[in-house]
Amino acid sequence: MPETLCGSAGRAGALVQGAASPPQHGFKGAPWAVGARYREPDITEEDPMTTSPISDAGLPMPPLTEAALRVAVNRIDLAAAVGFEQEFRQAWQEAIQTDSTTPMHLFIRRWGIWVALRRTPERVARLHELETVSGTAEDRTVRRAASAEIGRMIAEAEREVAA
Repeated sequence: MPETLCGSAGRAGALVQGAASPPQHGFKGAPWAVGARYREPDITEEDPMTTSPISDAGLPMPPLTEAALRVAVNRIDLAAAVGFEQEFRQAWQEAIQTDSTTPMHLFIRRWGIWVALRRTPERVARLHELETVSGTAEDRTVRRAASAEIGRMIAEAEREVAA
């Protein structure tokens, strides 16, 4: 069988025999070892991302892994999950073609920021309000103020992801 370079953000790639497409979930164990096999992620009942309902306090920030972000995106907005899957496959293919983990790192960062912005009800409500104002306000000053606040929210989400 042919060998294909596989990997996920934050980890070096592993040669997996017969891998023709990206796995549906990130892998655990030693993915950098030659001959490593894909295994389903170890998601236990104690995992707060899989067992806790979305409350008024929102979701905890998930680990920055493809599997954890997939769970969070699915819980926050099922419609966005389609985009997540499409971008994941594009990043995966680009990573294989360029022999680089950079596309996967960028994918994880982008969706980590997306989750950070939308994981609390108050933040997502304010974001939608500001997006509406910045797109519909007649007064240029009001539009600029709304856009500036959106920028501050994104910067705060970036800090959460970087932490």
